[in-house]
Parts: sequence; C-alpha cells; structure tokens
Amino acid sequence: MTTTAPGRSAVQQVQDLLRALARVDGAGMDDAARVDLITTMEQLKGAAAAAQARVTVAFADSQLADTADETLRERAQARRSVHAQVALARRASPSLGDRYVGAARALVGEMPATMTLLTAGTIGEDAAVELVTATAATTVEVRRETDRRLAGPGGPAGQVSPRRLGQLGRAVVAELDAAGVVARNERAVASRRVTCRPAPDGMAYLTVLGPMHETVGAFAALKKHAATVMAGRDPAGELPQGRHDGAIMADTALRQLSGRRLGQVQPVAVQLVMTDRALTGIGNPDRSVMEPARMVGHGPVPAPTARSWLRSHQRRSPGETAEQAHVWVRRAFTEPSGRDLVAMESKAALFPPALVDYLVLRDDTCATPWCEAPIAHADHITPRHAGGRSTAANGQGLCAHCNLTKEAPGWHHEVTATGVHHPNEGPHTVRITTPTGHTYDSTAPPVLGRHWQPPLPDTDRWPGYDPDLCDPETGAPLDIDWAEVARIQYDLYEPHGTAA
Repeated sequence: MTTTAPGRSAVQQVQDLLRALARVDGAGMDDAARVDLITTMEQLKGAAAAAQARVTVAFADSQLADTADETLRERAQARRSVHAQVALARRASPSLGDRYVGAARALVGEMPATMTLLTAGTIGEDAAVELVTATAATTVEVRRETDRRLAGPGGPAGQVSPRRLGQLGRAVVAELDAAGVVARNERAVASRRVTCRPAPDGMAYLTVLGPMHETVGAFAALKKHAATVMAGRDPAGELPQGRHDGAIMADTALRQLSGRRLGQVQPVAVQLVMTDRALTGIGNPDRSVMEPARMVGHGPVPAPTARSWLRSHQRRSPGETAEQAHVWVRRAFTEPSGRDLVAMESKAALFPPALVDYLVLRDDTCATPWCEAPIAHADHITPRHAGGRSTAANGQGLCAHCNLTKEAPGWHHEVTATGVHHPNEGPHTVRITTPTGHTYDSTAPPVLGRHWQPPLPDTDRWPGYDPDLCDPETGAPLDIDWAEVARIQYDLYEPHGTAA
C-alpha cells in the first residue's frame, strides 16, 4: 500500500488524466483515428517520462540540500536513501533507483536536446536512456556535444531505434574521447562476473561478462566442439543424439563448468520446495500431485519436471559413487493451510544458520517490495539495540543494498503481521515507512510461490502414486528409498509437511 500527501494540485491533475485514460478504448472512431491515437499515446509516454525526470531531480535536490556539511559516508547514505525512495515510488528495484536518478540528472542538467525530444514525445524513455548510458562515463563537454549531434536539429534521434541510437552515441563518444574510452575499457575488466536468472519453461540464463577477446574466444571454442560432435569426430565419443549445435554448446559449457564427466548428472544441489504429495504421490489428499514446486530464488517448476530431476539423480553414472549420487532432502513444516512455514526463534544475538535458512526459504528474494536481488543479509527488523529478538517474526532476508538503506535516517520498518505466530493476522508482513511518510507493505510469499492457492474441497483425491513417478525404462513405480538415496534432516517438528 502506498500513501500520498494530500493537497498537491499537480498530483491531482495527473490522477485526473489517469482516470480520463481509463475511458479511452478507441470506440466510435475510424481506423485512421485509432492509429493517430496510438501515436499520441506513445508521445504521451515520452512526455510523462520527461516530467518524471524533472520531478525526480527536484526531489533529490530537496532531500540532499542539507547534506553539504556532512561526512562522505553520511552523504552516501543520504543518496542511497533518495534513490531507494525513487525506486519504491516507481515500483522498481533499488539498483534501478540508482539509474533512474542518474539518468534524470543527466537529462535535466546535461542533455537539453534529448530532453526536448523526450518532452515533445518525439522519442521514448528507452531511447533517452540509451543515449544517457552511451555517454555516462565521459566528460560533461563530450556528453553535451553528443547530445547536440544526435538529438539536436537535423540529428537522427527521432528516426532510429533506441538500440541504434545507443550505438551512435558510443561512436560519437569514441571519436571525441578516444583516450577516455580506452581507459574505461581497461577499468571495465574489474566488473567481470557471472550471473544467473530464470527463463521461461524451466530454463535459466547463465551469463558470463568478461573481456571481449576471452569471451568471444570461449564461444568460438564451444562452436568448434559442437561442429566436431555434429560430424561424429569427437575424441571422447560424444554423439549428437538428435541435438542441434546450440544444444551441444550449452551442454558442453554446463558440463565443463560444473566439472562433470560426459553422461554424469549435475551433482551440485539446488533448493526445490514442493509438497510431500507432489514429491511422492502420497500425503495430504487435498493437495494435487501436480502442484508446482519452487526453486528458491528463481521461481516455479512443474511438479513432473522436479520429479524428473530427482529421478535422474537416483541413477548413478559410471564411476560415480553413492555419495556423489545422493539426493538431499530437508523437511520443513507449514501451518495448517500450507501457505506459510512455521516459525523458529533463537536467543542468540545473530541468527543461527537454521534460522537464516528459514528466512531465505520464506522470503525467497530480498524482502523489499519490487527488489528481486538474492538475499545477502539476515536482518533484524527491530534492531537488537532497540530490543529486537532473533526470531522468524523479527527477521527478514534483505540484499546488501536494502539492508544499508534501512539504516538511513527517516526509514522505519515495523512488523504488522507475524505470520504463523498469530495465524489470524495473515502472512508475515513488514511495513516500510520512508522519510517522506510514504508506506509500503512487504508480505512474505507463499512457501510454494505466489502462484499458490489453498486446497479446494473438491480437489481430486488420488490415493496412490502419480503415474509420472514411474521408472521411464522399466515402467515400475519409483519407490524412493530414503535410507539409501536421501539424507533426511528434521529441522522443525509440526504436523504439516513440505519438502524443501
């Protein structure tokens, strides 16, 4: 929930426009007029982005006006607070808040031609941001000249795509500041990293950011290996088996990165959360055997897919030991509806490892609204120095950025619903109050993911094993021998189970 201070005419005018737009549907006009309306709406989005940039700069300047005499650390904390407030107002992650404020300052103060086009709706916000990004690490003089060439009279900004505009911007900067570009390329090596993010249909992207020559060289090596396999000339005996070259490249990269031999399954554990019924086909008859699992930090996984992953780990590859083939299962427990985990608490000053695991499992990603960064800190909502205890109710998982922002002056976090401690209050909820008095509620998602629904009375009750839990080779039911295949750790003891 977000609250706004009353009595501001500009806010009311924009809200009136929103209400007017809600009545626009293209009815009662010919198709030529509809196309004109679509064009005008696109212009409106650009004009709104320009106005938003101007208001953002005014807000940031107002918030930082009294920080000139503060220490560097205090000024950095104040900037972080401002950027986080902008991110919450725009329903975006804090890292995007940094970008929003930076782009707004560039457009308003250093790129008048681009700002003129954006205000008129001639270009959209994405094109303006591309040009801001292309000129981000150069001097103000170079940025202004690039702005004049590309967005000034006769410039191409209004006739090319956002991506092309960014390319043109980088080309102009390379011409005007060649030495600076070389120096930035050298410094950029320090930003090399590997990231992972979910993709549709049970897939994921593993992205390597590295020096161009090394990254392109690695890609070429994968491509060469794929060509060798496709031709049937791989020294290790790898065969195409119906795969295209892209699939072979992906399989090879993942296998080599994880240190697996050809044919060996992935030995590194991932955290899957699923009901006992979805896992084994038995358990609470009110739940469906097809209820999706959740991969912690990434999103939903169809139940048959999760079971298929577990099946693949039961069959050892040649030379693989039983220890390497183990599937690890930890049992956690929920309150009766199955939505939320039962709580834990500790008298320790720091959260013990089991409680940290609990917070990660409950919150999934950073608990700040619209921030999907991985959890880095187990945070006391009410600080220890203010009497806060190390409990599930007083704990939340935050990324490092949001945990630092929380400590800035004017920010206040308060538990408004403790979740399973008091089930009638609803799920665990934290109310965040910003320095301007705006409030945002952070509610823990259902343990199985936001797609979760409570069981319906008429849910099909299937008494035996799911047919999908059969060995694909023999057709026999898959009887999971937990004593041999899995190690079960009982962390919590309550009567409602969820396997994690």
